[in-house]
Amino acid sequence: MLISALYLPGCKKGRSSGDNNLSMQPGNAAMGKNKSKNAIKAEKLVKFGWITGQLGKTEEAASYFKEAVKYDPSNADAHHGLGLAYAKLKYYEQAIPEFNEAIKRNPEFTDAYTNLGIAYISTGQEKLALEKFTIALKLKPNHGPTHKALGKYYYLNNNNQQAINHLLKAARVLEDDAEPHIVLAQIHMKNGLFHSAAPELQEVLMLSPKNEWALYSLAKVYHNSNNLNEATKIYRKLLKINKHHIKALENLGDIYFQKGKPEWAQAAYERAYSVEPSNQRLANKLSRITKFVKGQNK
Repeated sequence: MLISALYLPGCKKGRSSGDNNLSMQPGNAAMGKNKSKNAIKAEKLVKFGWITGQLGKTEEAASYFKEAVKYDPSNADAHHGLGLAYAKLKYYEQAIPEFNEAIKRNPEFTDAYTNLGIAYISTGQEKLALEKFTIALKLKPNHGPTHKALGKYYYLNNNNQQAINHLLKAARVLEDDAEPHIVLAQIHMKNGLFHSAAPELQEVLMLSPKNEWALYSLAKVYHNSNNLNEATKIYRKLLKINKHHIKALENLGDIYFQKGKPEWAQAAYERAYSVEPSNQRLANKLSRITKFVKGQNK
């Protein structure tokens, strides 16, 4: 299983949000007034690492964390940050020892166990991954990032009930994170439970109003339920964000034709076809609707 399927977090410190980053908790950086100069220097470098990581400069962040480790090998945050940077760069084999070192320096570093578990999954070591997730939940039974990782893992392994259990727990804790709701919606839609998918998609849109996938999926839910008015509203909202969304244009054309508005349907199909003129299905629909409209106007 590829880590991209679970989406490994990036170097971001703070509360988890819709960008798929796990929340980062502090490790065991030296405390008190008796810090050595090296320890103080390492802490500053770790802060620089987080800042550059937040800006998307992952390689630069890695260099700061590496330097921090040199100054203070006992700094768990430095090892954890370096592990995250490596993982973000898809150097998973290099990330694993850094996460392990962070845990060695701070055996209660919950995020490090979770991220180590995700890294193990990316290298095909699922048994080890589940062991680390289990430890993380023993340390913090309501740890949202671990529940999210487990929910996604079980979803990708077709264990929907386990996936739902963990994702619901993740959603309760990670209030600003749309991802648990996205996966829950995917599970429900995959099983044809569109009425269950709708509230999850609405949650996604509350957190991320311009999420094109969620807008299209919610429109499809209403469309499949024959709630054409709501489907139309959401397709239109999506097209304000992405006027070239072919599927939204095509489905809107279908709705217009179903509602007895063939000229509107023709216009929608024409817009879709102009974006993708190689699409034979659209070409056929446009040809049929054009003939229909001409026949009506005779």
